Amino acid sequence: MKAPYISLAEIYEKKGELNQAITYCNKVLEKEENFLPAKLLKIRLNYKLQRLDQVGQLASELATAYLERNHHYVCRACNAERDVYFWHCENCGAWNSAERSN
Repeated sequence: MKAPYISLAEIYEKKGELNQAITYCNKVLEKEENFLPAKLLKIRLNYKLQRLDQVGQLASELATAYLERNHHYVCRACNAERDVYFWHCENCGAWNSAERSN
């Protein structure tokens, strides 16, 4: 359901019908409010329309949601997990092996 609406939004963007493209982004976001491609496309469309207040608001919402997420870090060597970044894995002793997982 999301992909056709995003595709339609992109077609309308290419045709220069930016408000119609935003309408299709909104349809996606009604179903799944955190669908990143729709939010990013909506930011780009509003920027093209010089609706900088909307751009700022949407960008702020994305940044806040990202920063509030709980990240986990996993050791590439042994798959040990921690809630905070680590340079040295306490489990296997590997250095610089932490990767963020979602």
